[in-house]
Amino acid sequence: MRQIAVNGIDGLADNRGRTKPRSEMTNKEKLRAENKMLETKIKEWEMENTFLKKIEGTERMRLPTGARNESNYKAAPSQLYTLTPLQIAANMLIL
Repeated sequence: MRQIAVNGIDGLADNRGRTKPRSEMTNKEKLRAENKMLETKIKEWEMENTFLKKIEGTERMRLPTGARNESNYKAAPSQLYTLTPLQIAANMLIL
């Protein structure tokens, strides 16, 4: 009841876990937020890179034994298969 008396109806809003607007952050908080965002991006890129390596390995296994050597092709095996990420994900579910 004290919250209503002090802040009115807005005092009942649950602000736990909210992030501050960038204008309210100190320089240290801004740097921490930016660092966390960049770490998240790096982690996403690493996961994407790992996924693409697995796809390339899977595609190489599908090639005939004598054709696995990249020098037999004018284009690298990764360039031979132009699938969208959605097609790749669908193929992974089928396997």
